[in-house]
Amino acid sequence: SAQNTDPTWTRLGSAEDLAAVRVHKVASGHVGTIKSMAMDPRHPDNVLTLGDDGSCRRWSSDGVGEPVLEAWMGAGPMCLAYSADGLLVAVGLKSGVVLLLQAASLSEKRAIDVAKEEGGSLKRGVAVVALRFDHSGQRLAVAFADGRGAVLAVGGGWIVALPVGSTEESQAERQI
Repeated sequence: SAQNTDPTWTRLGSAEDLAAVRVHKVASGHVGTIKSMAMDPRHPDNVLTLGDDGSCRRWSSDGVGEPVLEAWMGAGPMCLAYSADGLLVAVGLKSGVVLLLQAASLSEKRAIDVAKEEGGSLKRGVAVVALRFDHSGQRLAVAFADGRGAVLAVGGGWIVALPVGSTEESQAERQI
């Protein structure tokens, strides 16, 4: 097979490739489970963790083991995601709420009850289990524990919650 000559691409698969992987201890300090981790796209040496203890912590991957920044997310944090530009962080909660945070400070920009914003086909209070921003940072895919999902348009001062598989007629728009 042809080998990729792009120096920015590393293909893991051979024993030599796997032997070259280095593991760095980054986070040790949450009480309970680390529910989610994400690499900071603006600062590749930083990692965010979200713990059962309700805290979101930014760590340096230098191996020192102390958080650089810590913020309280409340009860029931489940998952997190960075926007592609690294300016926003989304945190999904057991309550079905998505928190949008300023990435630099981890301060809350907006709390979104997705089912309430959507207006009907999503059940309220169902845990958010996965989040993913698109490449533009303008849309956020939200997956729920009951097998449903929604896409949030988060740009331009509007939140549009569109249930996955629905029609545009069933979407609800709310101004931030």
